[in-house]
Amino acid sequence: MAGNVVEAANIMDACLVRFEFIGSGTLPVGKESFEFSVLGHRLSIREVSRTDDFKARLEMDLVCIASEFDQAERLARKNVENVLAFLSLITSNHFSELRVARMTDWTRDIEEREDRVFRYAPKPNVLSRSLGGRFSDSLSTLLSRPHSPAVINALEWWNTALSSNSPAERFQAYWLCIETLVGAMSPNQPKVPDKCKKCGNALYCESCKEHTTHRPFASQKMRALMSEALDDNGALYIRAEEARHRVFHGGKLVSDGLNVGDLVNDMGHAALECLWLMINKTTGHFDVHVEQRIRYNPIDIRLELLGRHILPLYDGWPRAEDLPPIDVRPVWNGERYELVGKDIDSGKFPRMRPDEAD
Repeated sequence: MAGNVVEAANIMDACLVRFEFIGSGTLPVGKESFEFSVLGHRLSIREVSRTDDFKARLEMDLVCIASEFDQAERLARKNVENVLAFLSLITSNHFSELRVARMTDWTRDIEEREDRVFRYAPKPNVLSRSLGGRFSDSLSTLLSRPHSPAVINALEWWNTALSSNSPAERFQAYWLCIETLVGAMSPNQPKVPDKCKKCGNALYCESCKEHTTHRPFASQKMRALMSEALDDNGALYIRAEEARHRVFHGGKLVSDGLNVGDLVNDMGHAALECLWLMINKTTGHFDVHVEQRIRYNPIDIRLELLGRHILPLYDGWPRAEDLPPIDVRPVWNGERYELVGKDIDSGKFPRMRPDEAD
């Protein structure tokens, strides 16, 4: 990688996107890659290393027709997610922690190309929540109180969400966490009016001269719970219900142009608030530390190292195997992250995206 990053003279028309992920299965001994074909293009999944629990760290390259790196990442991610979904179907292996490790300008017949290498690290506010004395009393108090089965089951879904690397899986787990908490609500909820399916207004019976009512359905209880926890009059519930409906009918979690991460993180915040609300209601008020109730965002920040390469060309095209390996890793210095490693010199600086800087 060159020392100073300069603006590219050419307009990118293709981009190589390298993904890394964890597989529950490994490649056979002596085999370096698993090759397959997609619409006439030969692709391969390579094993980088083995984890301590005998899983495989894998990587896969895709070349996308794109003029911008963000566009290339979106296109490539959609394709690699499809590949891994079908691969998990035929192998019964689980693939997780899918991340972009590298993006390189793959335009044909250019001498010098931009290269972006990525490393990931926990958000600083997550680092600050290391296990310490202030959590000991809180945990002891929580464990000393009886909790309803609904709260215990909801906590399992909460933990499932935090351990998932898939935004769709996290969203569903957060939803199920909140929906499960409905079981801890009082069964004697006030009756609510029946509503017209066309206009949504309360139905009125001319013979009885009154509005017809019913006990709240589970969906209505869930909306009421989220509204109380968030004080938003059901706004997030409406967004989340629409997203869930789209997914269950073959659509996307969010509409084009919207941020998946925003919806997922909003649902995570809602699940956390609903959990504390129901714990307080069923066991008595619990004065939790402010640090434990900060808005939760499980997504790591991404640090980006920029550089430029001159790669040999073969009929005008570079080869992925000619990309030099980059030995860098993120280190927290107490105030910010730094990328360190043998490939860092005085002219190479990590760049943290503005929305990930704190």
